Amino acid sequence: MQTETEERLKVFYREAFARRRLMVTSFVVITVVMLLVGMNWPRTYESSTTIMIEEQNIIEPLMAGAAVSTDISDRAHNASELIFSRAILMQVLEHGDWLDDDPSPVEIEYMLDGLRGSTNITQVSRNLIRISYTGGDPEQVYQTTEKLANLFVEEMAGSKSQESDAAFAFIDQQVRQYEQELQRSEERLQELRARNPDARPGAREEVAARVARLQERMETLEQSLREAYIAERSLEEQLSGEAEGATGFSRAERIRDRIAELESELDTLRLTYHDTYPDVITLKHQIEDLNQALAQEEEREASGEPRADDFAIRANPVYQELQGRLYDARTTIRTLRASLEDTEQRLQQEQARAASMEEVEAELAKLLRDYEVNQGIYEDLQLRRENARVSMNLSRDHQGLHVRVYEPPYFAHQPDGPRLAHFVLGGFLLGAALPLALLFLFVLLDPRVRTGTSITDDLELHLLGVVPHMATPAEARQERRSMIISALVVMATVGVVFLFLLFR
Repeated sequence: MQTETEERLKVFYREAFARRRLMVTSFVVITVVMLLVGMNWPRTYESSTTIMIEEQNIIEPLMAGAAVSTDISDRAHNASELIFSRAILMQVLEHGDWLDDDPSPVEIEYMLDGLRGSTNITQVSRNLIRISYTGGDPEQVYQTTEKLANLFVEEMAGSKSQESDAAFAFIDQQVRQYEQELQRSEERLQELRARNPDARPGAREEVAARVARLQERMETLEQSLREAYIAERSLEEQLSGEAEGATGFSRAERIRDRIAELESELDTLRLTYHDTYPDVITLKHQIEDLNQALAQEEEREASGEPRADDFAIRANPVYQELQGRLYDARTTIRTLRASLEDTEQRLQQEQARAASMEEVEAELAKLLRDYEVNQGIYEDLQLRRENARVSMNLSRDHQGLHVRVYEPPYFAHQPDGPRLAHFVLGGFLLGAALPLALLFLFVLLDPRVRTGTSITDDLELHLLGVVPHMATPAEARQERRSMIISALVVMATVGVVFLFLLFR
């Protein structure tokens, strides 16, 4: 008994043999169609170049800290932004004779979009960028890729140089600005010191020391003045007693002496207290009463009553000595009062100077702080300017960031993608496999009974026997001729296609 698989294969063979003309026709048609598709398939050529961006070179370790090299974090993105810019692509169009026909602005935009779509930029490694361009003309593809690489290198070098120049110009401007600000700070300091000679370190301590010395001198002068007043009163009392003992002074003269004593005491109290002090007010009243009594006594004496002999008083040696000592004491008092007033005036001046020095010192501290800040910024900017100058020179000499073509573009001799031979081979395989696959699917899905197992298994009937088909001699000859013709047609198709590929 044959297995079900063997029976199905025999059925598949019989069906294929029965439909051999259709199978051969399908093979030829599919092969020809695939040949035509391959002949008309658009040919695309691709050329690529690799750009190297070197961050470190022999100069960088030597200039570490003195110059800043360009750091690019996303090189592929930056390269895309640069290459796909309108300025770069317009130069590519002009170089590739794309604008010879004087296209309209809309057509130019289509060309620019086409360039962007046909250009691919990838980052191969940290320092390598690949620029590839795809097109239908290999010469144009090569020239476009070369132009893109050259423009990218030139633009990178130019942008780095421009960046360094702009950085140097900006820092130089800041240096000049802070230099002027520093000069203005110096002028304000000089003006403040010229206007306030005491605006210097240690001046406040000196003023405080002078105030302390003046206060100490005032206390000494006040004590000396009080002692001088006491000595004056003592001499006046001695002189008054001596005059009364020698000649018997009149009552009016005693009143005058008493008024003088009280006035002396009043002057002494005024050195310490105000006019509203009770003792000062009492002395003023006593002096007023004595002045009234003196006026009454002088009226009495003017009425003709006798007076004491002044010549006798002045001729007394004791009286003369006391009078001289009294003159000396009063001179000392006037000298001490003058010194005290001068010292008090100087003390007030020093105290006023000490009060004004607080504001001056606050302003001086502010000006000094501004000056130090400006000086620090100015020195830092000077250092940065020199670093920027070195970076600018390195950029001009292409030493800071070195961009060069690592792998130049190549001329594409063969198109990318599937070639004509691939389409022909695919046509052979598809022409043979597709009809067979469709036939197998047809046999698998056809409900007609073609094998004995279908009766026994599917219909569950008893099979008595199978009568095979026997071809007559004429049918056999016809089948052989048909097979030979089919084989010749297939071989002829394959041969013609191979000859076409060979001599194309």
